[in-house]
Amino acid sequence: MKKIIFLGMIFLIIFGNLALADNSYFGKVSTAEIEIYFLRCDRYCKTIELVPVKCIVPSEGVVQSAIEKLLEGPTEQERKRLDLHTAIPKDVKLNQLRIDLTTGTVYVDFSKELQNYRGGSLNSICIRTQIEKTLKQFSAIKEVVITVEGKGESEGVLQP
Repeated sequence: MKKIIFLGMIFLIIFGNLALADNSYFGKVSTAEIEIYFLRCDRYCKTIELVPVKCIVPSEGVVQSAIEKLLEGPTEQERKRLDLHTAIPKDVKLNQLRIDLTTGTVYVDFSKELQNYRGGSLNSICIRTQIEKTLKQFSAIKEVVITVEGKGESEGVLQP
């Protein structure tokens, strides 16, 4: 019995110190709560609503993390429970993100898959709005410029 108590005390001394250790010992990660904007529409898609979904991301690179979360789309639970979806096609990747703090403009360049939406002005507006709303939640961002493989609106990007 004394042996069990002795082993128990050693266990508590060794592992208890780890449990009581300061978070800095394990490396603190600063996080931020942000909103990602997805879509919800009524039964006949006569009304489309932009719905913010809160999520936690690392504070460092928060703008890029926001876009990456948006590209992942809603989780399965968000799809089922909240009936959310995205107009952004699958497999879209972020090629580059650059912020000009003097003008408040963010330049986001996506892979060619962004152009794989099923056409139409409504889809292109929904894609643009999801991206812009997600990015403009950050106070430093006033304008969003979207390109695909370096090509902009004048070259047919997100045009119906």
